[in-house]
Amino acid sequence: MAFVNKMKIFFLRVFTVMLFYIFLLFFTALFVFSVHAYIAFKHSDSMTIEPGTVEVDGNHMISRNDVLLLAALDVPISYMDLSSEKVERDISTHPWVKEALVMTLPPDSVKIIIEEYEPKVLVNNRGKDGKNTLWFADKDGYIFKQLISTEKEITELPLVMINSGFTSEQKSAIILTALSLIERWNSDDALCIIKSVHFSLVGGFSADCSSGDGLTAELRLGTLLEKDEKKVLDTLYGKFTKIFSYYYGKNQWVGEYIFYKKSERYHIIVGKIKEVVSDVEK
Repeated sequence: MAFVNKMKIFFLRVFTVMLFYIFLLFFTALFVFSVHAYIAFKHSDSMTIEPGTVEVDGNHMISRNDVLLLAALDVPISYMDLSSEKVERDISTHPWVKEALVMTLPPDSVKIIIEEYEPKVLVNNRGKDGKNTLWFADKDGYIFKQLISTEKEITELPLVMINSGFTSEQKSAIILTALSLIERWNSDDALCIIKSVHFSLVGGFSADCSSGDGLTAELRLGTLLEKDEKKVLDTLYGKFTKIFSYYYGKNQWVGEYIFYKKSERYHIIVGKIKEVVSDVEK
């Protein structure tokens, strides 16, 4: 009887071990099958994002091909391999891109929305190579990209020249004031257009203003970095307009005009670049 019991126990153990290995083989086979099925599904046509189906919107300075290249969507990719956050980060590394938004819709739809920086002025700035070159700055005074030769079609922007020795924050504040000055002078009814603004620690702001018929004015406006900046600019523009209009009507351009405000002096120098003489008058 003891022998029979021992045999029962032995066969029970053997059966248990066999059953364990059967289940192990079954689940291993199921796992391998699932992996192959997942890979097959992942790379199926229905889950593949083709470059031609990616929608790109909001890009003007950066081409669609460049966007796809940055996003690694220039080649077919599985929807399941796509990371929206990574694509947004990678696209945002382009100097023209202010922000990128990626929207996805399974199984194969992707839309990329680009917000680009809008350049308002060109600014002299020292790059990583130590060279002082021209850069673009936006409405917030942020210097975001170096000007390259292929972007000459947008170089008709006003120029802001800042002497060296200023921090990025100080430069941004100077650019914002320069933008206020340019915006105030270059209005729809402007008598002359500001094409360049200069700033130095000693002299503050100065600007070159010219009209289409060869008349020019140089504005020396001091620091202007004050709380009532807009009021000061409006006052100066009113005085400038009065002088400009008066001498324009008389065709007389002489001298230097100085406005006093507290301890500051605001100068306007007006003059004529050249005398225009017709063939009949000759």
